[in-house]
Amino acid sequence: MSEAVIDRILQGFLRLGVENYLVLVDYRKERLIQHLEKWREKVKIEIRDNNIPFGTAGAVRRNLDLLEQRFFVSSSDLVTDINLKRLLDFHHERGSKLTVAFSESDEVSHYGIATLDENARLTRFVEKPRESEAFSRIVNAGIYVVEREVLEHVPDATEFDFSRHLFPLLVDKNYPIFGYKFREYWNDIGRHSSYLFAIRDAVNHRVSFNPGLKVKEFEKGVLYFSDSAEIGEVEVEGFVVAGKNVVIRDGCKLSNTVIWDEVKIGENTSISETIIAENVELGKNCKVMPGVVIGSESRIGDGCVLGQNLKLWCGTTVNPGTFLVGE
Repeated sequence: MSEAVIDRILQGFLRLGVENYLVLVDYRKERLIQHLEKWREKVKIEIRDNNIPFGTAGAVRRNLDLLEQRFFVSSSDLVTDINLKRLLDFHHERGSKLTVAFSESDEVSHYGIATLDENARLTRFVEKPRESEAFSRIVNAGIYVVEREVLEHVPDATEFDFSRHLFPLLVDKNYPIFGYKFREYWNDIGRHSSYLFAIRDAVNHRVSFNPGLKVKEFEKGVLYFSDSAEIGEVEVEGFVVAGKNVVIRDGCKLSNTVIWDEVKIGENTSISETIIAENVELGKNCKVMPGVVIGSESRIGDGCVLGQNLKLWCGTTVNPGTFLVGE
């Protein structure tokens, strides 16, 4: 079932014919860098770190030596079926210097929003407004086509963000910045809830993805599981996804949860709206409340309670009988 999100993104650009890639990394970069090594056999890829102090646009600006006259910028936490060729064609047709891809969402407080004129030129852009201040449902999808000259508006060696700084600045200057609205699937999975929604959409074939999972229907839900998973007598509500070599013992109650590969779950444990990364051992008679994320290689003893919205780092050990309070 596993597919790295960044692989989906790179595959999309590879299908378009993009050959040169610059990946800007920082947080937990070691594992990502190791993962990207396999791509060196297919494309030319450069990796640069220490980008956080410069913001998104500033980080791109400080790597001018690797940028061509025209290039794409993409966030790395997106699941989308956007047609990149249409985006690029739109950029050419409009004579744009910077084109922002836009989707639609009812949760505008999590994204930048915009208004466009009849020619799709940006007339207003605000980053993450309060819900009461929202003037649009058109949201920044995190994919841009950029002409190199645009970076002349980005100050050197200082924090400067595409959404918070550059887009409003260019709009105020009446610069040719355009918005490409698309209807294909899009989900920013940087939040717990949106990640779960994306997995649900994937197993329900709302996004192009073939997880190759078996399906078992329950009275109140559906279980999607790998051939190698070992599933006992359990209860399922909503949707549950279980990866390779997952073991779930009898008596467990599971609801709207994603379980990565090589996870072991003991008897009579209840789990709701949770993300469990690979190689986790979760004991028997535990209770895992909504919003929890359990990092890979963690060990949770018998009889533990993990409180709502709790986040456990990779390799965490929780002793038996522990009650951890969440948010």
